[in-house]
Amino acid sequence: MLKTILLLALVALLLQACGASQPTKYYLLTSENTNDRSESVKGDTVIGIGPVVIPEYLDCKQIVTRSKANALEVSTYHQWAEFWIKI
Repeated sequence: MLKTILLLALVALLLQACGASQPTKYYLLTSENTNDRSESVKGDTVIGIGPVVIPEYLDCKQIVTRSKANALEVSTYHQWAEFWIKI
């Protein structure tokens, strides 16, 4: 019985030592114009760009930023809320 109590106390102590991780933050890309698209296009010229090819090292859920000239930083706690799926 004493061994069980000591084991539970040790497990509780170890779990407390782990600490809490940062909450993950999710980001979305939105247009500057929040009006209905059908209203904003009336009489405006629309230009499309494509196809757009995203390199494999950027094709991930985590946000990737350039930290130095030749270094990328992959964020663990900052992710895209909408992630495209290749079909």
